[in-house]
Amino acid sequence: MSILDAYEIYDPGVSGLWKNLSRGEAARAVRRLLADRPRRLQELRRLAERAEIELPEPQDATDGQLQGLSQWFFANLERDGRSSARLAPAWYSVVSDMGLYVGEVIIARGSGLEWRMFTGDRRSDSYQELVVMGFPVANKNYYVNPGFVLADLASAHLSGAFVSEDPIVDMVRHAVATSHSEDD
Repeated sequence: MSILDAYEIYDPGVSGLWKNLSRGEAARAVRRLLADRPRRLQELRRLAERAEIELPEPQDATDGQLQGLSQWFFANLERDGRSSARLAPAWYSVVSDMGLYVGEVIIARGSGLEWRMFTGDRRSDSYQELVVMGFPVANKNYYVNPGFVLADLASAHLSGAFVSEDPIVDMVRHAVATSHSEDD
């Protein structure tokens, strides 16, 4: 029995990497994800409740609650049976939902931040994905993609690589500090 047995997997309506989709397909997928955001956050909240983790509205989340979510996540990750570094498929949905939640926390704590579809650099792994942007830095294409960061951290963790003690808190703090910077 898996902790994800009652978890509703997200269907983005597209398959493959979003950076390989046409602009129209990617834009539809981003709009769909934004529209489904309340439902996905509720699904994550139900999963957290089953794990006895308090997950408040993003604007009310404390660093301690984020740390609890992080500890639960890394303690419960499941590998894909074919690869030691890949997550079991259902966990990519959890990563996406957690990325939405962490992004909402960053937006709530930050200044001038919002969700956008990243179209700045076709070579980026986040090209045409939903990212947090609006940082007051010289690079107008600067973004944070919490879901991508979480997937990367999860893969590193499964491979036995060092992952900081509080990676979600670290990501949030760094993004929020950057949002309050005045780097012209």
